[in-house]
Amino acid sequence: MSTPLQLQSGLADRDDAVVNMTLAPPLLTSPVSDSSKPKVVFPQLPWLAPESPLLGMPGTTAPWFPLLSSADSFADRMYYTLRMAVEHDVLAFLASSPLRLLSYARTLQSFSARIIEEVHNGTINQRAGLRAPNPQRARALEVMAARSGGLMPRDVWPRLALLSCWNPESATSFVKELLALFGNPQFLPGPYAASEAVIAVPVDLGNAAPLAIFNAFFEFIPEGEDGARTLLPAELTVGSTYEVVLTQSCGLYRYRLGDLVRVEGFVGTTPKVRFMSRQATFSFDYEKLTEHQVLQAGTAGLEKCGLAGAAFTCLPEYASPPRYVFVIEWREALLPEHLDRLSEAIDRELRALNFVYDQVRNAGVIGSIAVEVVRSGSFLALQEGRSTASSVAQHLKESVLDTSGTVSLQALRQVRLHR
Repeated sequence: MSTPLQLQSGLADRDDAVVNMTLAPPLLTSPVSDSSKPKVVFPQLPWLAPESPLLGMPGTTAPWFPLLSSADSFADRMYYTLRMAVEHDVLAFLASSPLRLLSYARTLQSFSARIIEEVHNGTINQRAGLRAPNPQRARALEVMAARSGGLMPRDVWPRLALLSCWNPESATSFVKELLALFGNPQFLPGPYAASEAVIAVPVDLGNAAPLAIFNAFFEFIPEGEDGARTLLPAELTVGSTYEVVLTQSCGLYRYRLGDLVRVEGFVGTTPKVRFMSRQATFSFDYEKLTEHQVLQAGTAGLEKCGLAGAAFTCLPEYASPPRYVFVIEWREALLPEHLDRLSEAIDRELRALNFVYDQVRNAGVIGSIAVEVVRSGSFLALQEGRSTASSVAQHLKESVLDTSGTVSLQALRQVRLHR
C-alpha cells in the first residue's frame, strides 16, 4: 500500500517541494561555519539530533528548514520560512494544526510588501548575503499582490497539490477556510495523536484513520456509559462514538484518555476512527453540556445565520445569572441585531439537544447565550501561548467547550470587534 504522501507525485523529487511545520526546525547559528558549511544546532527537541531518521521526512531537507538563530519566536519562524519559500515551487504544506496553516496565509498577506522588497534585494530580515537578489520574482509577486490585495498562497504557489494537518470535527471550519486560501488542493488529514500515544495514522485522504493498533492496547467505552464495560477494537460499530482507553509500555494502564472518537469504517478488523471531541462536560446546574452538543449547536446556529465556517469556542461565565458565551472569530464586527439573532439560533439548537439545558433556561437558572466576535487570528494566538518547548503543538486539541480555564474570556475581550 502506498503512503498518503506517495499519492502525490513529485513531493520526494526536490528538497524544496514541501514546507513541513510539524517538527521544530534546527537553528543556523550563523550563515556559514569555518568549513563554509551551515552551522546547525538542534535545540529543545531531542529527536532532532543529526542522526535522527525524522530528518528524512518530507521538507526536512528544504533550504528554509534550518532557521537563522534570530528566528526564535513562532512569528519569526513563519516569516523566515515564507520569505524563503516564495522563491520556490512548493507543492505541499504539512502542519500539526489548521490554525498554523491559516496563520501562514495571514502572515503572507500581512507582510506582502516587506517580503517583496526582500526578494528584490536578496535580504532576509534586512540581512544581506543570504540570498541572491531576485527582481524578476519580486515583480511577479508584486503583480499578484496588486491583484488580490496582498500575497495569497493560491497565487504564490499555483501548483500546490497537497495540504496536511490534523482534522478533528471541531476544526472543520478552519479547514474549509484554509483550503480556499491555498487554492483547494487535496487535503490529507494528519495523524491523530495525544501526549500519551499515537492513536490513529491515515492511509488515505478520508477524515478517519485506522487505529494504531501496534502502538498501544486499546479499549473503548460506549458514549454515555460509565466504563463498567469496555469493547475491543474489532467489537466497535460503524457510526457509534466511544471514549478511548489505552494501555502502553510507558506505564499507563487502562488509562481513560478523555477523547471521544467516532468509528467511520474498518480496514479488516481495525476500526477507522475520527476524533470528535473531549469527554468534557460542564454544568451550572445539572445540564451537563457536552463539547459535542456545543459543536453541533454552534455549527447549526452559524449556518442558519449566514456565518457558516466561522471558528468559535464556548466559555462558561459566572455572571448574574450565569451564562454560556460563544466567542466567534469573524472577518468583521457584527451588528447588535445579528448578534441577538445568532444567540437565539444557538440557544434553540442547545435546547433541542439537551432537555435539562432547556429546563434550566426556562427556569431562569441560566441566562441567555451571549455572542462576542473577536479579531481574525485570536484563537491562533491563544494556541501559540499554550505551546511550549515541552508541549508539542499537535497534541494541543482545538476545543469548542473550554471548561478548564485554558482560554481566558478576559483576554479574548481585549480583541473583540464590538463593545
